[in-house]
Amino acid sequence: MQAFFVSAASGGYFYTATGVGVVIASLITLIFSMSIMLMEEVTSKENKSNIRSL
Repeated sequence: MQAFFVSAASGGYFYTATGVGVVIASLITLIFSMSIMLMEEVTSKENKSNIRSL
């Protein structure tokens, strides 16, 4: 596995390294957006329950 990254650093697998970077960035964006959506769902449920209790 180490040889793959060494070869990628030398330019032999530039497109492969770029593709791996794009996939990792996409996964990070997906996880971040899912966590934001989850926080919105939790806070909206808390706000609705507070309104009903008043």
